[in-house]
Amino acid sequence: MKQFLLLMSLMLTLQASSQPIMNNLYNFTLGHTYNYKKVDVGWNIDTSLIPTIGNNLTWNFDTLTLMPTVYTDSILDPVGTAGAAFFTNAAFVWKEYSGLLQYYKKSNDTVYYMGNYSSWPSIFNPFPISTVNNTPISSGYLYSNFQTTVGGSPWTYDARYNAYGTIKLPGGISLSNIGLYVTVGGNATARYADYFWFKENQNDPVLRIQFKWTSTASTVQYVYVNTTALVSSVAEVVPQQELKLFPNPATDKINIQSSIDGNAIEIRNVFGQVQMSKPVSENKFTIDISSWPTGYYFIRITNVKGKVQLGSFLK
Repeated sequence: MKQFLLLMSLMLTLQASSQPIMNNLYNFTLGHTYNYKKVDVGWNIDTSLIPTIGNNLTWNFDTLTLMPTVYTDSILDPVGTAGAAFFTNAAFVWKEYSGLLQYYKKSNDTVYYMGNYSSWPSIFNPFPISTVNNTPISSGYLYSNFQTTVGGSPWTYDARYNAYGTIKLPGGISLSNIGLYVTVGGNATARYADYFWFKENQNDPVLRIQFKWTSTASTVQYVYVNTTALVSSVAEVVPQQELKLFPNPATDKINIQSSIDGNAIEIRNVFGQVQMSKPVSENKFTIDISSWPTGYYFIRITNVKGKVQLGSFLK
């Protein structure tokens, strides 16, 4: 349920000239990772306090208290994954930080959610569910009374683009040109609503909140804030070509020469797992990778002024 709502939200795209053009949603590549922080359980909000219709709105979430742990979801190649035999035509797999594998296939501008795998496959009916990318829409419902079967129970979904404006996040960060998407789905006993805020031409949500309603209560399931969005609004992402990695591919050691004086370096594998994380005090250093598994690795270097430099190499 959770990932299906995410899929539907991510794929809606605006064409109206007066609104943000969200034309890179869900344009993932293998090895892509999505890092975020969560709000602790017990936090709640009245959904009526979140404006969902209109232009140039302001959403204020600067009072959120985020947990220090960084969680990571990853985009994987389906080959060799646990559910590959059940989802033979999958183009990529979304691996949640919890380990749940979500399988998708692509055809031109259409992405199909095939199902998920934990200890056994969960395949939706109809198989697969389709969601269309690059659909012209400015307001109103894109999906209405769209039905499928989950666990033998019929579920009905609605998804729509509602509004755009400015979002305020913890740390005094203010981001403009943000689009809000809302999806609602459920059955006779429980319904869920996912609120997603996306920055123009980005494929990861800046903020995501999921609500759950039952006949007696409304609760917040979780709140995720993208760690990239938490970088100061004056932060500068330095072009990757200015980060020199050699040799690449590497066998025993990788030499790194950055154009910024970093204060921290983090290297992750294609599963989003942290291979190495440590403080640094210079822009040239060598890392021993002789004991690391073969594969692709992704580097993130940051400094105290908020500059970020990204790169990748192959062992």
